[in-house]
Amino acid sequence: MKNKKNTILALILSFLMILSSITNIFAYEWDLSLPPIINDDNIIINKTENTIDDRVIINSNTDIKDNDSSKDNTNNKINSEIITNFNKENLDNKINKNVGKTVEAPIVRSIEQPKSLFRSANSQNITLVGGDKGADATVSFKGDESGATSHALIDYITRENNDPNAVSYCISPFYAGAKENGTTTVRIDNNLTPTDKQLLGIAVAGYPHNKYNIAGFNDLSEQDRYYATLIAMEHLIFQKTGEYKNKKGVKFNDDSWGSKRWFPTKSNDANAQKIINVAKEIYNKGIANPYDPQKGIATINFTDNNKNNGTMKVVGDKYKLTITIKSDIEYSHMLLQFEDPKIKQWATGDTKIQFYDGIDEKGKRLNWGTHQIDGQSYEGILIEKQKRNTDTITIVLDRAIADSVITDDKYNVNYTAKFFGGNMQVGYKTRNINPSLQDYATITSGNATAKNGISWIPEFEIETPTEPPTGITTTSIQPKEKGGLKILKYNAKTNELVAGAIFKVRGISEGVYDFNVQIQASNGAEIPLPNGGKAVCKDGVIEISNINVGTYEITEITPPPNFDLALGQNSQTVQVEGQTNATLYPQVRFLNNPYGTLKIKKVDRVTGEALAGATLKISNPLFDYEQEFITGADGTITIENLKQGSYEITEVQAPNGYILSDETKVAILKWGETTEITYENDPKTSLIITKIDSETGEKLNGARFKLKHTTSGAEYFTDTTVDGVVEINNLENGTYILTEIQAPNGYIL
Repeated sequence: MKNKKNTILALILSFLMILSSITNIFAYEWDLSLPPIINDDNIIINKTENTIDDRVIINSNTDIKDNDSSKDNTNNKINSEIITNFNKENLDNKINKNVGKTVEAPIVRSIEQPKSLFRSANSQNITLVGGDKGADATVSFKGDESGATSHALIDYITRENNDPNAVSYCISPFYAGAKENGTTTVRIDNNLTPTDKQLLGIAVAGYPHNKYNIAGFNDLSEQDRYYATLIAMEHLIFQKTGEYKNKKGVKFNDDSWGSKRWFPTKSNDANAQKIINVAKEIYNKGIANPYDPQKGIATINFTDNNKNNGTMKVVGDKYKLTITIKSDIEYSHMLLQFEDPKIKQWATGDTKIQFYDGIDEKGKRLNWGTHQIDGQSYEGILIEKQKRNTDTITIVLDRAIADSVITDDKYNVNYTAKFFGGNMQVGYKTRNINPSLQDYATITSGNATAKNGISWIPEFEIETPTEPPTGITTTSIQPKEKGGLKILKYNAKTNELVAGAIFKVRGISEGVYDFNVQIQASNGAEIPLPNGGKAVCKDGVIEISNINVGTYEITEITPPPNFDLALGQNSQTVQVEGQTNATLYPQVRFLNNPYGTLKIKKVDRVTGEALAGATLKISNPLFDYEQEFITGADGTITIENLKQGSYEITEVQAPNGYILSDETKVAILKWGETTEITYENDPKTSLIITKIDSETGEKLNGARFKLKHTTSGAEYFTDTTVDGVVEINNLENGTYILTEIQAPNGYIL
């Protein structure tokens, strides 16, 4: 009976080995059926404060036996060792054969950490959930690399937190991910390369949106649509082997779709060929229409009732314009935000501008305000309804107030329309928080953004001059009296003149209401002004001459580069009097503080080596300031143009191969000064596992292991042992469970 079982097992293994030699199976996450856990080994990695020598403590009975006594088992033993200073000879040390005892072995830190193929992302984590149903057909592919073999692509729809509207695609060929583990955690990377945008463009072109109505797409099942999109994305990834993790190095030398590159796994499989044909069209559309992260997935169109150019109509004492906004994707909330601060002033004060939901002023009045959408605050005009594709808004503006701000022939106002809810989605590139697992491209809930503008042009009534009645004596109008003023811009720290500030000068008294100009204090400029006036600009000085007498308001609207806005009030009022001496201008002084600079250096706590790739968050709630930055190749981040104050520095993503720091640094910045901060990280450790025959001491090839952190639940899967050895890098401190999941060649688990 025993020999019969062994014979059957040998036949099954032989069949699997033959099948494996014919085709390698590649799932977008490895399609592995893990063997049952036979034995758990507890591994404790402890770091002490005053030593760089980490220890691994293995507490277990190191003999692993099959529970079936009828099988002819060969004992397996796990031995964990250190390679001190990478001296490989230490691997030949004799193993401890005291069964049930504690085996201690120091763990060496990996000096050369593997370089990540992705830049660091921001702090937003996403949990992805693997599906359990694949496509109705299977497609295979073969690369152009030397010695290339055929691989079958197996797909399972992966979604964010089981959201049926969100979908994720693997972008790391031959790496394990959500399919094997049930879930996996990834971090958003907002730094998209041109290839990333093409990759997300392919995702938008395919499942779930089919944005370009690709022929044959809707004839496929949901799983097949996802499968076709995945094939199109992998087609690009295999052309960009230097940009994305690719464990087997499969490479396409061009973007051709020959039958020797993509083909049905089963010959004459019509459905598989249909999937390939649709995938090709998805690829072509995605490459031609790369994803724009500034706009999102939706396509937005604007039209209006005045030649579709955004120009408002004059209707009596008002300007009016009705705008229709259409989206190809449904939404539930639309928000209008205006760049010009005057719009908020007019909408919230005595309402010189009104907004209505619908055509003309018959619709519901829309009020300016601060609105909560998805837990965030937005200011502007909000329309909230059921899911829809279009909105019509009428804007009504008081003509007198509108004409008062025109300096040239027209006045322009830019606005942004933001769309939330409904089916609105965005695309992200993500990377796994575990660098040994799968990275993803994700289509998930988000908002779309589109920009447009409105303008108004004054219309004047021209009166025909008439001759004065007989007997009436006419008198000529005397020219208005002229004067001037001088604006000076100073560095508040050094009292030196500073160039580059932009000022607005407008008349606010009778006879000068028509004066409204913006002038930059830059050297060499000479600017003509209304009514024959002139502005001569030098570095930090603006001399304005030959303007009508009256009261003027001077406002600094843009400070010089690297300076904060003017101290105190950034608006001053002066009286320009008639004068004959051009040097007797009233002088207006503005003082500005220069911004400070923060320089952060990220280093290895042990070696002092500079660390690239760390993501740090810099925040100051007083100024509502919060930004994330990534350390460069020299391990530094330099942030300019910061206001004086206290800034908190926290780490949200550690450099590759290092433990995330929970330390919060505080930097005190002063005007015009540079503050330097050093931030340290502890390196992660490595575990080296040696697999041997417990009787002969022979090192065994082909074994695989799973290592699981008992606190975080993070799992690590090894490659098969080579020369009896396999190494797991980038381990956090803590206690781990080590499980053998695949026996060595010729051995039973």
